[in-house]
Amino acid sequence: MCAAPIQVPGPAQANKRRSFNPDWEVQYFFSATITDTGKVVCLVCFKEVQVKKYNIERHFKSHHAAAYANLSAERKSEEVARLKETLQTELETRKEQAVSEI
Repeated sequence: MCAAPIQVPGPAQANKRRSFNPDWEVQYFFSATITDTGKVVCLVCFKEVQVKKYNIERHFKSHHAAAYANLSAERKSEEVARLKETLQTELETRKEQAVSEI
């Protein structure tokens, strides 16, 4: 049940593509949505990380593993869905703030 990876250009190498594996969304709590900077966003703390498994996995293990590693697969999926809603709200708030500052 592995979905096709999402291709994104790396910032330093335009001709090389990096892939975000959709399974990482539930495994490491990262959004599959790629930002304008070509990075993915941690669903827990909203930090942007380069689209490399090593970086995504290291961020999760360093900052969030204690809180989320022992959850069942079903519970992780539920938590990801909840966190994605929170991320969407956060992004909308940031957009509104940016517009109001102009």
